[in-house]
Amino acid sequence: MTRSSVVSAKVSRKFKRELEKSGINVSEAIRSGLENALREKKVEHLQELLKEVDLSKLTDEQIVKDIRRGRERTRNKLSG
Repeated sequence: MTRSSVVSAKVSRKFKRELEKSGINVSEAIRSGLENALREKKVEHLQELLKEVDLSKLTDEQIVKDIRRGRERTRNKLSG
């Protein structure tokens, strides 16, 4: 079982009433929003890292080898 933490946010009463009237599950909306925000930050970080990578020096053989190694790692994680 995953351990959890409580995260809260203050919103105006009017906004809370509108959310309730709309039938929005606030907990799910916050969770989903935070997951999306984190995903975006991770993508930004990876994009910054990729700017520093020079792929022009890689051979086709090295690229194929790295792809296979990545697939093998993925298979091992899924099976283990």
